[in-house]
Amino acid sequence: MSRAKNEWVREGLQRRGYRQKDVAVAWASQQATVSRFIAGEELQDLQLSKALSLARMLGITVEELAKGLGLHGVEVEPTVPGGETPAIPLGTMNMSSPRPGVTRLEMRKDFSVKAAQEIIGIMSTDVLPS
Repeated sequence: MSRAKNEWVREGLQRRGYRQKDVAVAWASQQATVSRFIAGEELQDLQLSKALSLARMLGITVEELAKGLGLHGVEVEPTVPGGETPAIPLGTMNMSSPRPGVTRLEMRKDFSVKAAQEIIGIMSTDVLPS
């Protein structure tokens, strides 16, 4: 089985605790777009905003990302740090409506223990405190 052109991106994301779905949310695009990008099938230019968010998620510089994608001549896969909790970019949230009257929130953000307990309490009752 051959290795996808940008498989190092998928591997780096996994080491940092991200999934393709997280990239899709950060890019405001579909998971299929991210999958095609990793496979090397997505031929469109990578917008700067997408490159910045991907580099941040990978924990590398935009320059290292560009080299890894072969945008500066020879492709050079950067070393993506692993084993650390990634700094979740602010605004990484997805909201959808799976059925009428229901809103689904998916959010990736670090919280203090107290804040997380409050959020879990609200989620368990589905009622906002007064």
